[in-house]
Amino acid sequence: MVPSYPESRLFSNIKIRPAIEIGIEKVQSKYYLPFIEINETYVDTECNAVIAPVEAFRAMNTGTNVFFGPVCDYSLSPVARYAPFWKIPIISTGGFADDFKINRKNEYPTLTRIMPVSFDSVAIATLRYIDKLKWRKVFLITERTDIGIMFRYWFLLGSTIGTRLRLKPKSNNLKETFIYDKHLYDKTESNSIERVLPEKIGNKYASKCNM
Repeated sequence: MVPSYPESRLFSNIKIRPAIEIGIEKVQSKYYLPFIEINETYVDTECNAVIAPVEAFRAMNTGTNVFFGPVCDYSLSPVARYAPFWKIPIISTGGFADDFKINRKNEYPTLTRIMPVSFDSVAIATLRYIDKLKWRKVFLITERTDIGIMFRYWFLLGSTIGTRLRLKPKSNNLKETFIYDKHLYDKTESNSIERVLPEKIGNKYASKCNM
């Protein structure tokens, strides 16, 4: 259950399919499941929160035993909530958002995330780097409709970083707090990014750079 387009996405069908096929070939060649025939079906979720669960319901009608994906957080969330009622395991490279970590046992008990990182781990690393440079003013600009890596990837990551920035220093193992704000940038806005920088950031978030 992966998006087909755009093919440039990190987990698009064209990139994921060869790995699945190689995995099936190895399982069959090693006779790990000698009496079981493996049939795979590829579904385009379009990284959509409505299309993904609809396709999951259709898959259940064909006797599906396991879901690989969805990989986009917005499409993974509803499918992973239905899966426990079907007693269907889900293996996904997605689930970056905090919700999949915090509520995993209660809301996503059949979900297995195989990625070693999450948005929270990236946020912690980012804050450690900012703290090392002794920066105390942080302004995040995220694109509202970005679809490069996955739908709203940078928005979700920015939200997690923002959540971490609002915590007390001790929660982040840091000594000082940050001055923090954010802006959702839309490419359709009349304001170009060149105008957003001085209007939203201005002198408030500017400071002397000591290297």
